[in-house]
Amino acid sequence: MIVSKDIKFIETEKWNFKDAERSASKEILQDLGDYVNEAPVRGTRLLDDIYQSCNVVVLEPAEFEEAKNDPKWIDAMKEELRMIEKNQTWELMDITKHKKPIGVKWIYGTKLNADGTINKHKARLVVKGYA
Repeated sequence: MIVSKDIKFIETEKWNFKDAERSASKEILQDLGDYVNEAPVRGTRLLDDIYQSCNVVVLEPAEFEEAKNDPKWIDAMKEELRMIEKNQTWELMDITKHKKPIGVKWIYGTKLNADGTINKHKARLVVKGYA
């Protein structure tokens, strides 16, 4: 794919798709010929490498009911609660009659390494901000 910001619009002429397709293909191949022999730019990867790492299927629970029976998600939830207590993020209060309590929800995510292997299971306890 070639991305360019140099575009010239000729609005008075009609577009001929067949001729344009042939000439564009030739121009692209000529332009690519210059880049093929160069060393890859630092920080880039081949498409094959990217596609191989994308063949990972990660199933994450959508709600607590799915996660409560899986030891890896239970450990992730315990770790999140430990961090909440350690950081004193919030404190539990008694419900007053004139206030409505705000609910919370568990969000589950799987962190992957660069090679596509599972690094860790992460659980976050978030406030339902719309309440």
